[in-house]
Amino acid sequence: MDSRYIDMIRKVMGRSLTCMIIAGMLTALMPQMVQAQDSHWMNVKAVVNSPTMLRLSWKSKKVAYYKLYRCQKKKDSNYTKYKLIARLNKNAVYYTDKKVKKDQEYDYKLEGYKNGKKVYQGSQLIYTGLMCFFDEYQVPDAYRSTEAVCLNIFSYGMKPDGYEIYRRNAGNKKFTLLAVIKKSVSSMTYTDKKVTCAESYEYKVRSYKTIAKKRQTSKYSSIVKMSATNQTGKYRVQLVPEQTNTESEAVFMITSEAGNGEMTLNNNGSVQLKQNPENVNTTDETVVNVNLTEYSTDGINWTAVDTQKENYPVIKEKETLWIKVKSDGRKINSTDGQGQYKYYVDMIRYNDLTCSFEADLLQKTGKAFVFEEAYH
Repeated sequence: MDSRYIDMIRKVMGRSLTCMIIAGMLTALMPQMVQAQDSHWMNVKAVVNSPTMLRLSWKSKKVAYYKLYRCQKKKDSNYTKYKLIARLNKNAVYYTDKKVKKDQEYDYKLEGYKNGKKVYQGSQLIYTGLMCFFDEYQVPDAYRSTEAVCLNIFSYGMKPDGYEIYRRNAGNKKFTLLAVIKKSVSSMTYTDKKVTCAESYEYKVRSYKTIAKKRQTSKYSSIVKMSATNQTGKYRVQLVPEQTNTESEAVFMITSEAGNGEMTLNNNGSVQLKQNPENVNTTDETVVNVNLTEYSTDGINWTAVDTQKENYPVIKEKETLWIKVKSDGRKINSTDGQGQYKYYVDMIRYNDLTCSFEADLLQKTGKAFVFEEAYH
């Protein structure tokens, strides 16, 4: 599918439904969307005036005439074939389609011709109803803290008069109305400041619009879960050499700071060592793969990690956890002579998200942050 067509979908719909629409249209539209090499792309805009009428517009081009085609999304999420619905003169810069149905998704294709040859083409997806959803990257990307949770909201189709936001505490069945936002916009960010530190919440949203003096609403969005926790987990981490007599083992004591979400580690990590930091020309850096073998909640009683059972250690806010990692035989139980000593673990869980954990044993700090490759 042409990259400009995909960009158009994103512009119209926001990111949340892009993948769904592209996937649903590959079979039905790709053969029809192949652009002639000598034609140019043109932007087509659409405004839904009512559930049964919409208006397309574009900038004037040097053409002899236009052909406007339309196809419709079917119940099985495929699309019908394009049908010619209008032939327009060279001065046309808009078209009002009064033959659309409520709550239907249409795709329009406009072609401009000169000397019998197609020289311009453009497309536009549009929905003749109200649709509302959260940004597809709401959970991993949206701002959160111990004092606030941000919700990034988008609409598709008719521009709404506003939005209704609902919330419930995670684990509860009943949603309550949190806020009514009277803004006629296609996208917005709402900040929920009525949160309690470390609590988890579930949200849903719907849009509304008054049509013919009747208030109509969209379907509810999918539910998203957010917590009032530190977006990036903050930790105090230090090496505890007296906990082991083996050079190829290291024990790290990790303390989770207030406001952190729950973090679950896994057994695969690495230690990055670097000597002679004063010599800017040196590249004496060593990466040692390590396995997490045991953990303790008191530094005395230890539990062996069983990768089959996946009994990986969990640490919550204000808790302290001791973990023991083992290398392939290389020395890792001391920071002596090291200009850098860092511990890394990817694909952990923090705030119910796929994250990475990084600890600087010289600075005695650590952080958990979203593993971008898992979501983008």
